[in-house]
Amino acid sequence: MAGVGLSTGSASNGGDRMKPYVQIPWSQEIGGDFSLHGMLTETWIPGAVSDSLFEETLSLERELGEAADVFVEYVGDYPQHQTASQVLNFGGAWRFTRLQQIDFHAGFGFSPASPKSYLGLGYSLRLDGLF
Repeated sequence: MAGVGLSTGSASNGGDRMKPYVQIPWSQEIGGDFSLHGMLTETWIPGAVSDSLFEETLSLERELGEAADVFVEYVGDYPQHQTASQVLNFGGAWRFTRLQQIDFHAGFGFSPASPKSYLGLGYSLRLDGLF
């Protein structure tokens, strides 16, 4: 897949520029309710300290019935001219209706450029058929 990231961040992160990227996602059922997912992404950030970023992800997911899942995920960010960031992320989601879900994640970094720890909670609403 190819795309362009829109300007949303600080100027030090190329916040005033478009960021083209190429992604290669993949997914594989591995038996039972388990699946393995990953993605390789190369992003170009014109005018930033690091003008390109390679990111790899690898996650193991387990379905918990039809309405929930849990996962563990490795994420590595490798900027061209800066220190890499590596994190281990854990989380899950509960789809309480066909169009709504609550999700959570927590994790920690294990490289100097990574966050020490973090916690997140989210709500998603699908707008199927809106347009």
